[in-house]
Amino acid sequence: KKVVPATTIEIRAQDKTKRAFSAVQRSVSGLNKSFGSLKGSIAGLLGVAALGGLSKSLLTTADRIDKVSQQTGVATDDLQKFQFAASQSGVSTEGLNKSLQTLAKRSGEVVMEGGEFKKVFDNLGISLTDADGKTRDLTDIFYQAVSAISKLESQAEKAAAANDLFGRSGVELLPLLNQGEARVRKYGDSLEKAGGIMSSTFVAGAAKTNDAIDKTTRVLKVGFSSILEALLPMIQGFAKTLVEFSKNFKALAETHPTVTKL
Repeated sequence: KKVVPATTIEIRAQDKTKRAFSAVQRSVSGLNKSFGSLKGSIAGLLGVAALGGLSKSLLTTADRIDKVSQQTGVATDDLQKFQFAASQSGVSTEGLNKSLQTLAKRSGEVVMEGGEFKKVFDNLGISLTDADGKTRDLTDIFYQAVSAISKLESQAEKAAAANDLFGRSGVELLPLLNQGEARVRKYGDSLEKAGGIMSSTFVAGAAKTNDAIDKTTRVLKVGFSSILEALLPMIQGFAKTLVEFSKNFKALAETHPTVTKL
């Protein structure tokens, strides 16, 4: 039986390894060419994405203010004042938003139907209608609620009243309610004087813009998926080549350890 010299085995191993490397390089080259032809399109998409990213936070905030304002009837400038007061008191913006939504729902039910919560408003001395019988703005009702709850003697009474008026998120609101009406108003006034309130015109416009960006983003994602779909076979082939290369190289390395030192 003819014995093959070790140097010959190593040379053959090198050849197989080089062929495997060549296959990988060809796959990479093919992918580079395909992606290179799409460079202009992808750059355009990234430009739109970057522009959206720079303003998305502000637009999202304004959009949320617009939606909560519509849900509660609180003017956008008053809502921003409430949110600032809540933030300064350690209360989350969403916690405040949910509380206002519940207060709007329950006060509306009492005005329209009476119901189980009428006694709660009456006991706290909160008037839901003015002298002409018209429903008060939720801003006025909220300030009345803050004033009434802040004056209760115990935390247990405050927690119970907050839960009745604001629902489950009412207890979270206690750090704000404990401040009292005057302090809450002061927070809002300081924000307004500092120029920290977005105009109602901007909020409405931002809400529309945010909706348009959301639609555009969805359309761009679908468009990019169509481009990527054409490249999927090549990407899959590249992945398969890498797997085969890895298997072959591992087998060669285990059989001929000297190959890995080349």
